[in-house]
Amino acid sequence: MTPPYLRCHEDLVGPVSVEVVDGSGFLLLGHTHPSPHLLVVLHGDLAEDGRSLRRGDARLSPGGDEHFVRGLGRARCLLILGELVLPSMIDARLTDRAAGLARLGDLVATACLRPSSSREDLAAALDDLLQGASRVWARSGERRPPAWLLELRRRLENGPEASFSVTRLARRAGVSREHLSRSFRTWYGTSISAFLRDRRLAGAWRLLVTTDRPLAEVASDSGFADQSHLTRQLRTVYGLTPATLRRRSRPGITFVQDARDRTGDDAFP
Repeated sequence: MTPPYLRCHEDLVGPVSVEVVDGSGFLLLGHTHPSPHLLVVLHGDLAEDGRSLRRGDARLSPGGDEHFVRGLGRARCLLILGELVLPSMIDARLTDRAAGLARLGDLVATACLRPSSSREDLAAALDDLLQGASRVWARSGERRPPAWLLELRRRLENGPEASFSVTRLARRAGVSREHLSRSFRTWYGTSISAFLRDRRLAGAWRLLVTTDRPLAEVASDSGFADQSHLTRQLRTVYGLTPATLRRRSRPGITFVQDARDRTGDDAFP
C-alpha cells in the first residue's frame, strides 16, 4: 500500500499567504492558525470535526480555531491565511457549499504551481477568489446559527464541556435534547455526537503528545469511559493506536506522516 503523504506549496501575496495542500490519506492533527483563514476543497474528500468536506466546500475560520483535518483518499485543498481574509465576517466558523469557489480556487492553485505564472497573475486570481467568497458569506449572513448555539459551540471548543453528555449540554443551553441535536446538524452538517467525539479525541491527542501521563489518565481526563474506549475511538477514526500517535507526534510536527513527507515546490508536477 502506498504510504500517506502530504505535499505543500506556499506563496506570499502581500500580507496574505496562499498554500496548496495535496495528499493521500494525510492526517493533520489538532492545530491552529494565528490569523483568519479560508479553506477551499479543490479535489477529493476531507473529514473535519465529524463532517465531510468535498469539492466546492469552503470553510472560513477565525485565528486560533483548532481543527483536525483528514484526507479521505487523495485530496487537494487551498488555504488562504491573513488578516485581510474577509475580516468583516470573522466572528464564528462558517462552512458553505459554493461550487463557484472551487473553480476560482483552481485558478489560484494553477497560478501558484505554474512556473510561468507571474505575481500579478496570482494576485488577480486571488482577488477574484476572495471577492467570490465575500459574496457567498454575505448571502450566508442572513442564516446564521442562533446565539445560544454559537455560544455552545464556542464553549465546546475552548473548555471541558466536550466531555458532557448531549442531555447535559441541552439542559445548560436551555433547550431540549432533540432541539439541540436537530439544530446542531442543521447548522454544522454533522451530529453533535460526532462533533463531541472529535473534540474528546482532540483533548486526548493534546495530552498524548505533550505529556507522559498513563493512557488510563488520558482517557479519563478526555471524557472516555476507559483506556480501551479511547483506543477503539482512535483506531476507528484515525487508524492509530494511542502509542502510535504518541510516537509519531514530535514537537513541531502537526501531521502524522514523517516530516520528510512535507516538501516544497518540487513536490508538484
